[in-house]
Amino acid sequence: MNARNTISKSIIYTISCLFIVVLFAMSPFIAKAANVGRFYTTVGQTVPADDTTVVTAATYEQNVYVTRVYIGADVKEIAEDSFVNLHKLWLIQVDEKNPYFSTYGNCLYNKDRTKLLCVPFALTRTQFPDTVTEVGAYALRGRCDHTKALVEKIIKKNKGE
Repeated sequence: MNARNTISKSIIYTISCLFIVVLFAMSPFIAKAANVGRFYTTVGQTVPADDTTVVTAATYEQNVYVTRVYIGADVKEIAEDSFVNLHKLWLIQVDEKNPYFSTYGNCLYNKDRTKLLCVPFALTRTQFPDTVTEVGAYALRGRCDHTKALVEKIIKKNKGE
């Protein structure tokens, strides 16, 4: 009977240790999952249109750790430098009903996608539409030369150069 208790205690101890090891290994992922909502910003939705029609860099100065931005239907203007300090930003979404802006490949464009307005700083892969003919002043800030060359190539092709 004593050997049985020793084996049971040993099994319980082993399972407890494994649980703690797995929990410790998963803690960064659990923490990220818990904080996802905190770093998601919605602009121009469920707030009076007067207060949310313009997005500027000041919109995010209190939370530079934003990873995702949703642009609502009411947003009419986005300053070109609005996202320059958001180094963790990897996703921009725009409400389909917004008459001024759209997204493609997680990047921000004007509605008809002729002007690239922002390639999120933390975005590692994307595609650009064949409609792009111009680039906003800060759209490619911090991007690698390869990305800049790719966009320039698309623009030259679309302008017939």
